[in-house]
Amino acid sequence: MPARHLFRIVVALILGGIVLTNVALISQNRLLKRSLTVALGDRDFQPGDRFPIFSGVASDGTLTSIQPRGERQVIIYFSPTCDYSRSNMEGYRRLSSALRDQGLSLIWVSGTALELTNRYAIKESIDGLVLSAIPYQDFRSLGLNYVPKLTVVNEEGRVEKTWKGALSGAQWKEVDAYFGLE
Repeated sequence: MPARHLFRIVVALILGGIVLTNVALISQNRLLKRSLTVALGDRDFQPGDRFPIFSGVASDGTLTSIQPRGERQVIIYFSPTCDYSRSNMEGYRRLSSALRDQGLSLIWVSGTALELTNRYAIKESIDGLVLSAIPYQDFRSLGLNYVPKLTVVNEEGRVEKTWKGALSGAQWKEVDAYFGLE
């Protein structure tokens, strides 16, 4: 067999091996990414999902556990250090006032430290139950690494609807229509 022919075969085998290795690595990367998404709590609730029981520290320093069952609840995830959370704050306050008038339970949840959350809640005139210093397992199950988020939970403890991120004007209109605030 001529050396030139042997060289082409070796190069083809090497290139084929590189391609197969890259395909295997891409597949493994996708699996790892899915696993990390679950492990890090990048939870994206879908309608009908059971909403988890969770706890946190209320603004007065008491440990409070929330079991979202028995009444319809609106849960606002926010962070005082998140620009998107701050951009939603005016809409959240307006929504909070309207929902309170409708008798809905509203819970503000921050993954940030208690002192920082309390200062921010006072500065922004947030009223209602504000929880922070969320335990790690609850932080993960709530998907608090992604804020802001607005989740509606029904009487059976199931997710009705979730909006996440900085809400646009059209999204705020959708939120208003959902709660009959138009």
